[in-house]
Parts: sequence; C-alpha cells; structure tokens
Amino acid sequence: MILNQSYYSQGNIVISDGQPSTVYSRINVGATDARLRNIDVLVDLQHSYVRDLELTLIHPNGKRVLLVKKRGGEGDNFDNTIFDDQGPQSISTGQAPFSGRYQPEESFNELLTELVKGMWSLEIKDTAAQDGGSLTRWALFLQVDVPEVKFDKDRFDTRKKVLEALKEANKVLKMVRCVNGKPNGWNDLQNIIDCSGLVVKPKITPPQPFPFEWLDTLSEVGKYTVMNEHLMAIERAIETNHAEVLQLQREIAENFSRD
Repeated sequence: MILNQSYYSQGNIVISDGQPSTVYSRINVGATDARLRNIDVLVDLQHSYVRDLELTLIHPNGKRVLLVKKRGGEGDNFDNTIFDDQGPQSISTGQAPFSGRYQPEESFNELLTELVKGMWSLEIKDTAAQDGGSLTRWALFLQVDVPEVKFDKDRFDTRKKVLEALKEANKVLKMVRCVNGKPNGWNDLQNIIDCSGLVVKPKITPPQPFPFEWLDTLSEVGKYTVMNEHLMAIERAIETNHAEVLQLQREIAENFSRD
C-alpha cells in the first residue's frame, strides 16, 4: 500500500555569524515498517550569504545526501525551497534567493527502499565567518510503501482455543459450592463471599513461580479468587502477548482442568 506522509521540524535553529560552525535539526519518524519510495525535502532558511552553506540530509541509518554546496551567488535565503529529484533545474545552476523546486547536488536514489523510521537529520555547515542566519523549519515529504497486514490464521486459531479453554475453566468455577449449603452455580466472586460469610482479600497473590499444590491449601473462596485472577490475566494476554497466551493456555490444560 502506497502512502504519502509529511513530517516537520520544531523550533528555529540559529546559524552563528561568528566562526565557521555546523548545526543540526532533527525529525523523528515513529515506528513503522514502511519503506521509502520517493522523498522531497523542504528547507526554509534565512542567511545573509547562502554561498557559505552546505546542507546535507542524513538518513537514520547514517547515509548522507548532499542537498546544496556553496551555491547561490551573492544572494540570500532559501524561501520554502524544495529539493526534488524531479525538479525542473539543478540547485547548482540556481541563484539565491532560492524558491521553488530544485534537484539536489546528489540524488536521493541511495535512500530508496530503506526503512523510514528513526531520527532524520538536516546538517547545516556554515563554512565562513561574518554572515549568519537561522533555520525556520524543514520538512520531509515521503512516499512510502507500507506492507499490508495479512490475516494470521495460526494466531486466530490460538485465540479460539484459549477462549474455549476459558469456557471450560469457567465451568469449574461454577461448581464452587457455598459452605452453608446454598445451591451451586455461583460464578461471581462477591456472590460467593456473601454466600459463605467469609472475608477474603480482593486479590490473593501466590508465591512465584506458581506452585499448584499451594492452590489446594486455600479455601474454596480463596481458590476461586486465584483462578479468577488467572483468567483475567489470560484475557489480557490474548490481546497483548501471543507467547504468554500459549503459556497460560498450557497452564489451564495441565492444572485447572483437574479441579
């Protein structure tokens, strides 16, 4: 699936009018498995003598693409300049103030098919003293290829099996009887507590790792509490952690079914 995405920098970056210096501005592209198909870079920068400047785009993996190197004659500024491999003219033949679309000094081809996630940097090297300025903003205009999410049949089947195991475990819970002889079938913890007249903590935390022999030492209400907490953990695991689902499914099959 092809998508177009835009990312903008935050805050101004000062370019000193003192000694030659190098400054950086960064844009973080969040977690994604998308790969680059095309890229344009916007630069909005004020400088009193742009011929002193070298601008380089740095990919998160460290690859560098030179955008412009000491071009522009006696002019000033990059006014919303867009570096585009398909631009109508090369930046090397342009005159400042630069405005519109220009082909960069080096092509972006080296970056194509790379993952786009991570920290991108714009390096601004001022090679001479006296003149200075500031970077107002810069931006990445990305066209990316996002892998399609495919149906995971194995995971779906595992979820079904876990849900079936939950139903079986719930049947065990419904068999818990109240100590004063009231009918069975209660599957709500508070009902069991009310029925038994016992007072238990809302949560009972077993030692780790879980010894199932310890479970047998508890009262029926305590045993129910522990099992109920375990079931809720399984439900959370279904949504968040496939490996944990498998582990908890085994625990149900090996331990709770015998109760």
